[in-house]
Amino acid sequence: MYQPKHRYSKSKRRSGKPSGSLQIKPAADAGLKSVFATIGVPRSRPFVPDPFQTRALTALEHTDCLVTVPTGSGKTWIAEQAIARIRKKEGHCWYASPLKALSNAKYTEFCDIFGAKNVGILTGDRKENPDAPIIVGTTEILRNQLYDAMHRGQSLAADFVVLDEAHFLGDEERGVVWEEIMIYLPARIPLLMLSATIGNAGQIAAWLSSIRAKYCTVIEEITRPVPLFPLFIHPSGALLPLTSPVKTGIRPQLYKKVNQVIKSGRRQRYRRFSFLNPGPIVMGPWNHAAETGCSLPVANRDSTATWKRIFRPRLISPPIVSGGIWKIWLSAPTTAGNCLPGNWFWKD
Repeated sequence: MYQPKHRYSKSKRRSGKPSGSLQIKPAADAGLKSVFATIGVPRSRPFVPDPFQTRALTALEHTDCLVTVPTGSGKTWIAEQAIARIRKKEGHCWYASPLKALSNAKYTEFCDIFGAKNVGILTGDRKENPDAPIIVGTTEILRNQLYDAMHRGQSLAADFVVLDEAHFLGDEERGVVWEEIMIYLPARIPLLMLSATIGNAGQIAAWLSSIRAKYCTVIEEITRPVPLFPLFIHPSGALLPLTSPVKTGIRPQLYKKVNQVIKSGRRQRYRRFSFLNPGPIVMGPWNHAAETGCSLPVANRDSTATWKRIFRPRLISPPIVSGGIWKIWLSAPTTAGNCLPGNWFWKD
């Protein structure tokens, strides 16, 4: 009896025995004991505003204000107090953020503080209480309301505007929204901008003052209330310090075990690992970094490191926002396809 042959033969790779699975076990380097010792719930104590918070509230009485402080320092508290001050005068406020999730979170917070009947939300997914005296929404919605008001020959129905995550002004795709709001917002409306990653705040404030004919006060703070530590996850599952401890003012070096992973042949098997470095690592002046690139001092002659800017320059009138997310690629010249990417939070 005729039996047709298989048209395709079985793959040798599939028919072979399965390779041993990678054993990943959670562990931590001994050098992280001091880091773990700082983790916990802080003791309760009465709230006392920081000096930069009170300075920002004072500045908003007469000028615009750009606040650039580390994450967790209390930027939202400034907005809350400023909104409460406007509400005492029966004024209307707008709180704009770039993310729907952040808008939803702020909406919940403001409802608890000011009452649900006084707060509305406008995003692409939600539209609740749109006539409330306090509106929380995405930045694009605020820009559209500005367009509608100008089309009708009217002024925006607001007495105070907050632009959260103001560093989005430097975003290649969405930055134009922040730019147009800053340009078209009536000068009578105080503007509060909040960000944790603007390194050239003075330059941004000077441009804003020139287009709004209204002085913009810069409030900066570099002290982190919550310390951040750069860590690296080893292919085996162990948690390692990303950099070795160095004295202040000296460029950090990669931790010895991390450097060994980069140099070892096992990189052929583990091609992609990502790590975060939220620390304020300064590799050089911003202009030099953006135009020529900065070299990370890695004790490995077979690998190179080049900084590439995510915020690429645009032909727009506002200055390019410096201080933000940078990307580093560590790759060996002989294996261009084997890259070790990672995201670094940069503070100029």
